Amino acid sequence: WVGTPPQRVSVIVDTGSHITAFPCQGNSENCKDCGTHTDAYFNTTASSTFKKLGAGECVQGHYNSGAKECRMSQSYAEGSRWDAYEAQDKFYVGGEFNEDGVGSNRTFDFKFGCQTHETGLFITQLADGIMGMDMHANTLVYKLNDNHILDSKSFSMCFKLGGGIMNLGLPDPRIHLEDMQYVPLRQGSWFTVTVDEVRIGDERVDTPASTWSRGKGMIVDSGTTDTY
Repeated sequence: WVGTPPQRVSVIVDTGSHITAFPCQGNSENCKDCGTHTDAYFNTTASSTFKKLGAGECVQGHYNSGAKECRMSQSYAEGSRWDAYEAQDKFYVGGEFNEDGVGSNRTFDFKFGCQTHETGLFITQLADGIMGMDMHANTLVYKLNDNHILDSKSFSMCFKLGGGIMNLGLPDPRIHLEDMQYVPLRQGSWFTVTVDEVRIGDERVDTPASTWSRGKGMIVDSGTTDTY
C-alpha cells in the first residue's frame, strides 16, 4: 500500500534486481503504453505525502536538469524494459484490502520509480509493477529492518502451482516440509552462491565446476519477469 491515504499497488518480486517501480498517473507524465493491470495506476496527486525527487535527492536515478527530476530505467534478461522518474512516499505491507489503522504502525518512507513507459511483459502482466529484492540498501526488507518493523533483513519465497508464499523476516518452519539448508553467499549485492555440480535426479551434469561460477557467478534469482 502506497501513499496517504493508501492506494493498493501489486508487484512481482524479483531477487535479481533492487528497484521497485510501478505505473503512475496524476500529472503530465502519466504512464504511456503501460497496459491494464490489477489496480489503477498510482495517483500521485491523490497522495498528500507523495514527493518527486529532484536535484541532490537522487538515490537510484540520475538527475535530469531539463526535466528537473531523477530519471531511471531498467532492462531485464528476457527483453522487457521500463522508464521512470524517482519518487518517495509512505509504504506499508498489507493484505488485499486496506483496513483502517492496520498500517499506521508499519508505515515507512520508501523511494521507488514512477513508471512513464513500459515494454514487453510489463505491459501484459497482471501485477502493476515490480519490486526488486536483492541485497541493496533501498530494498523492502532493508527498509523494514531500518525502521524496526522487521527484526531481520531476511525473507523467503515458496513457489507453488496456483500461488505461493513470501515470508518477511526469519524463516517460518511451520510452512517447511524439510529442515532449512544453508550455503555461504559470495560477496556482492546479488544472492550469489558457489555451485560445485548440478544434478537432474541422480544424474550429474557433466560440466566442470568452474563453468557454474563463470562471469557473475550463479545467482539465486526468482526470475520474475519470466516466471510470474
